[in-house]
Amino acid sequence: MGVGTPFGSGSGLKVFRLDLENIDQAQEVAVMEGWDVRFLPLSTRGYSGSYAGLHLPGLYLVQKTHCHCSFHITGRAPARLVPLLLPTKTSRSLRFRGRGVTESDVLLIDPARDVDLTIEGGLEAMILYLTEGTYRGVLRGAFGPDGQAAEAGEALGALNGPGLVRLKARLSEVLRSNSALLKFDAHNLSRYVTSLVVAALGGSDRDRAKARSTPNVQKADHARRARDFMEARRHEPLDLAELGSEVGISVRTLQYAFQDYFGISPGRYHMLRRLAGAHSELKRADPSEASVTSIATHWGFYHLGRFSRAHEIHFGELPSQTLGQRQVRLFRAQKAALGRKPGSEAAIARSAVEDR
Repeated sequence: MGVGTPFGSGSGLKVFRLDLENIDQAQEVAVMEGWDVRFLPLSTRGYSGSYAGLHLPGLYLVQKTHCHCSFHITGRAPARLVPLLLPTKTSRSLRFRGRGVTESDVLLIDPARDVDLTIEGGLEAMILYLTEGTYRGVLRGAFGPDGQAAEAGEALGALNGPGLVRLKARLSEVLRSNSALLKFDAHNLSRYVTSLVVAALGGSDRDRAKARSTPNVQKADHARRARDFMEARRHEPLDLAELGSEVGISVRTLQYAFQDYFGISPGRYHMLRRLAGAHSELKRADPSEASVTSIATHWGFYHLGRFSRAHEIHFGELPSQTLGQRQVRLFRAQKAALGRKPGSEAAIARSAVEDR
């Protein structure tokens, strides 16, 4: 992992940057931002990524890239923040709760609902974290009376429109290390960013995006129930007939529903979930107390040769090379780079973004 580098100007505004070397570091960044999520690697060999973030009053602006990878994210968004996800480049496909998302969309993610995000081939995206006060103001400014329904818990879902493409370009400009915008007063820059969001969302086509991307509700329910059952049996090989019986549908219907929602077959999803679990346990394990064999069998892999090949394909190294590689946490690099003291203003969204 690259060492974080702060950029700034005389105004004191700083963009914090990190180079990410693997999917585990990408997950840790998300946890630092306040997400309660799990990353399930689908294909991450050769992964590279980057992170840039800027804290402003009432909001936190982030730019992320994930290259040469496919993965699935499940969990919950930060409890006291509302993320707006703005994809700027998708390699193959991007699905949010089974809906296809394009580079001209923006997703308003409801913190009260589960996140199901599937990235295939890589992703470049902006994420704008809004405090509840800023979020309510944006909705009222963009949608008028419709904003009141959203405040009450309605998930707005995918929005679409040409103004959103311009919004992404302007937000990217804000995060450039040599941007003249970093010379602005923090409150003025926050108001500028908020006004961009209001203008873009207010001109979006909500009905067209919803009609284009809403998945079959019954299929989505089947897929989520199957995923929950697999999670309860994550240490065991999968029996598709038993899984279909548990969900109350045929194996073929199950496969279609799962493929539509997650973009992957249930059998492959379950295998990768167990493979990711074994990989994480290998990294945390003490080599003097655990072995590759014991960890592999704990996760339901009884053919060690096949397990080793699958692990090498997805993580770029043999299980024996992973064993005992305890990861250095990102917040240590961040703290060293920014010279922060405990209790001071943090550069991550869950503790730094405050209503002012």
